[in-house]
Amino acid sequence: KKILELLAKVDSKMQENSPEQIVKREDRSRISLTIENGSGAEGAAGKASDLLKGKGYNVTKTQNADNYKYKGATVRVKSSLSVYMELLEKDLSEEYEVTDKKNDLAEDSSVDAVIIIGK
Repeated sequence: KKILELLAKVDSKMQENSPEQIVKREDRSRISLTIENGSGAEGAAGKASDLLKGKGYNVTKTQNADNYKYKGATVRVKSSLSVYMELLEKDLSEEYEVTDKKNDLAEDSSVDAVIIIGK
């Protein structure tokens, strides 16, 4: 009986902390991000980082993208966390045009999403 009660508590906590519930509560602090500068403009990643940190996201790193030819904002999310896409797009659209969205971030990535800020 005690084991079943414990399993019920564990199941309840897992449901409470599922990506769907995090998005539903708009608990942005549970979503980890890397912001990349894909425009070449000095401070582009920092500006986007400030915007998203201000909304409560957990921005773990800013860095340069693999090139400076990106247009608009590119959002890459782990496929298992694709429920975050709509929230990220909504928040980014206040300052940026989201031009590319992909649920193709490697599942073993250290962050939940990568945002690339282009021209």
